[in-house]
Amino acid sequence: MYKFTLNLLTISLGLAVMSMAKATPTAHKLLMAQIRLGEDIHREDLVEQSLYRLELAEPDNPDVVAARFRYLLRKGDIEGAQKQLARLSLLAPDSKIYKASRTAMRLSSPEGRQALQMARLQAISGRHKEAIDSYDKLFNGAPPDIEMALEYWGAMTQIASRRNEAIRQLKILNIDNPDSGAIFGALGQAYSQNGDRANAVANLEKALALDPNSSNNDKWNSLLKVNRYWLAIQQGDAALKANNPDRAERLFQQARNVDNTDSYAVLGLGDVAMARKDYPAAERYYQQTLRMDSGNTNAVRGLANLYRQQSPEKAEAFIASLSASQRRSIDDIERSLQNDRLAQQAEALEKQGKWAQAAALQRQRLALDPGSVWITYRLSQDLWQAGQRSQADTLMRHLAQQKPNDPEQVYAYGLYLSGHDQDRAALAHINSLPRAQWS
Repeated sequence: MYKFTLNLLTISLGLAVMSMAKATPTAHKLLMAQIRLGEDIHREDLVEQSLYRLELAEPDNPDVVAARFRYLLRKGDIEGAQKQLARLSLLAPDSKIYKASRTAMRLSSPEGRQALQMARLQAISGRHKEAIDSYDKLFNGAPPDIEMALEYWGAMTQIASRRNEAIRQLKILNIDNPDSGAIFGALGQAYSQNGDRANAVANLEKALALDPNSSNNDKWNSLLKVNRYWLAIQQGDAALKANNPDRAERLFQQARNVDNTDSYAVLGLGDVAMARKDYPAAERYYQQTLRMDSGNTNAVRGLANLYRQQSPEKAEAFIASLSASQRRSIDDIERSLQNDRLAQQAEALEKQGKWAQAAALQRQRLALDPGSVWITYRLSQDLWQAGQRSQADTLMRHLAQQKPNDPEQVYAYGLYLSGHDQDRAALAHINSLPRAQWS
C-alpha cells in the first residue's frame, strides 16, 4: 500500500524541488511527512531521499537538521549526530525539536538506554505511575520520536485520571502525523479504555486501514471486535429507552453477529420482547442468556419481573430455585414480593378487626422497607385501633422528625391527625410544608 504511493510522491516532489532554489511550503510539508512516515514504517531509503532534496533547498531549516540528526543517530553515527545537534542548538535553541533531539542523544548513551529499559519494564509490569515518572526524567516533556511518544502517552492512558490528557496529546501527535496507523491504534485503545466505543471503533478502523501489516494488528482487531459489540449494545439500549424496539432489535442482532458467545446481545433481544409484551419470546431469550452466563443478573431480574406479572407465586417459586448469588442480585424484588404478600394478609386481618395481628404484619413490612411513610402510617393506624394509641402517636412523631420536609410524610401525618379528631394539629402540620412543595 505504501510503496506505490510513496515512490510516486518521491518522483513528483523530487522533480519539483530540483527546479526550485527553495522548497515551497507545500513541498516542504509533503517531504517532511514522507520523512515521518519513513521513520514510522522503518524505510530509511525514503527518509534519505526526502532528506537529500530538503537539504538542497533548505539546509538550515531546523526540521531538516533534526531529521538528519535522527537519521544519523539511527545509523549509529554518534559523531555526525552530535554535529547536527550542535547546529540545531544554534538554529533553534528554545524549540521543542531541539529539546527532543537532545533527549534522543541522551537516550543513545549506555546510561540513557538503561534508564529507558527501566521505564519500559515498569510500564510492562503495570507500575504505570512509576513508568511515567521515569519517562518524565528522560524526556523532560519532549519524547524524541513517534515511537517514544507512543510509549509515553500509551503508559499515561493506563492511569485513569490522566487518560484524557494522554488522548489530547495523541490527537496533537496525530495532526502532525496523519498517516501513522500506530497513533490511530493508540487513540483507539485509549478511547476503548475510556468506554468511548464510537471513537474507539473509528480510530481502530483507521489504524488497520493505514497499516494492514502492523505487528499490532491482532490486538487492534480484537479491540475493534469488542468495541463494535459494545457500541451496538449501547445503541440498542438507547433505542429501547427511546421506545424504538425495531431499531433496538436490529442493533442487538448486529451485536450478536459480531460476537455470538457473549450473553448481553441475547439479553437485549429479551428486553425487546418484553417491550413488545411478547412474554414467551422474552422468557426464551432470558433463559438462553442464563445458559450462556449464569452470572448475568439482568437476565435473572428480567425473568423475575416477567414471572411476577404472571403471578406472585410463580415469581416466588423462580426465586426459590436460584443460587445464593443470583438471589442476592434481586433481593429488592424478593423483598417487594414479601411486602405485597404481607400487605394482603394484613388487609385481610384488618377487615376482620384483628388489629393487633395486622400490626404485627405491618411491622414485618416496615422491617423490609425501613422509613416507608405509608407502611408507618398503616402500622400506626392498626396500633391505634388495637388500643396502643401512645405507641401509634410516637411512631408518627418520629417519622415527622426523620423526614420533616418530605411532602408524603406531611400529608400522611396530617391524614393521621385528622382521622383522630386533631384537625387543628393536622392543618398546622400541613402548613409547615412550604407552598412550593405542595402538589
